Amino acid sequence: MSRRRKITSWTVLALYWPLVFASTHIPRPPHLQVYGRDVTLHLLAYLILTLLYWLARYGTTRPDFREGKIYLTLLLMAGYGIIDEVTQELVGRDCDFFDWVSDMSGCLLALALIFLLRRVVYWLIFYWVGLFLLMHWPGKSAFIKLPAFWQQFHIAYVVMGFLVLTLLWWRSMCTEGRFVINKSVILATALCMSSYALFSEAVDLAFNRGFDLPNLFGSLAGVVLGMVCAAALARHRVVQELYQNSQSYL
Repeated sequence: MSRRRKITSWTVLALYWPLVFASTHIPRPPHLQVYGRDVTLHLLAYLILTLLYWLARYGTTRPDFREGKIYLTLLLMAGYGIIDEVTQELVGRDCDFFDWVSDMSGCLLALALIFLLRRVVYWLIFYWVGLFLLMHWPGKSAFIKLPAFWQQFHIAYVVMGFLVLTLLWWRSMCTEGRFVINKSVILATALCMSSYALFSEAVDLAFNRGFDLPNLFGSLAGVVLGMVCAAALARHRVVQELYQNSQSYL
């Protein structure tokens, strides 16, 4: 892993981990209507935490049961999960064994994904299916119904969801093993992602949940931002390669 990617990975982890800790230690958390128990929240939080930790610590190295990396990661997440649950009693919340089980399920799922999903296209499929389920789960809410105050930020989640989807789609179309920019990739990404945004709203309409125009605009905004980010990454790669080639001639 390059120095730039390593610094970025550790920075994202350093921002995300305190956020997870703060969210589990709010003395009086707002009521969340969650599908089933709050298993979904714990599983997703630790799934993302484990993915970020592995990427920062070991890069794209594949988990191997013959090495200690996977066991150290499990031990770290298990230990942190225990500390997380025990310290919640200090702020008037419950220490729940089943929450810890959900945490570890997310950790194990993350390691399984790292082991199985070795190509970007697999991550694209996994993410796309997950995004579709979250946005179109039967009923008015998906897995999580945010409190009224937080619902005003719903459009931000839609934008981010389509931004990441667009980045994964763009990257999966680049057979060179990195982000590239050309006319066919730009047109295919714009056409496919815009069509899916319309299809997503059509699904809601078919399930009598209405056609949400702000939602559509948020989806398209995410697509545009994703394309801008992908183009910037591709441009950065080109500039970097030109610089390296120029240095080799000196």
